[in-house]
Amino acid sequence: MEITPIKTQYGSLEGRDCIFLDDVNYKYNERKVELTGEISGSLASEGEEDTWISYTMVFSNIQYFKMVGLDLSYDHFDLDYSETTSFFEMTNSNLLEIVLKTMGVQSRHFIVETYDDVFEIVADQYEIKFGDITRD
Repeated sequence: MEITPIKTQYGSLEGRDCIFLDDVNYKYNERKVELTGEISGSLASEGEEDTWISYTMVFSNIQYFKMVGLDLSYDHFDLDYSETTSFFEMTNSNLLEIVLKTMGVQSRHFIVETYDDVFEIVADQYEIKFGDITRD
């Protein structure tokens, strides 16, 4: 299994305090989930200090979706949180092999760590849109 940080237009999103979540919108019939909130520009590798940037992450054609409270996630994921970013892709994971074997679908395996929760998503693709920037 390999962990690859996902680089956004603000660079990699680093640390538990980087991604704050305001809303989760799961569209069952579309097999899509939208996460919305703000990221800390101070914790984005190419962001600006003392800024907050609104975002919407959309994952499409979902095969697997799990939300776990951050404190519980340490027991569910075999990851060293101090060495990872808050938004990354896992390649060659056991879960991807299971999805391929069971569903016959090639997918991608994403982890999104927000301030309070961790999302594990297997989907075909993702899109992230950034919006307004506010200053502290």
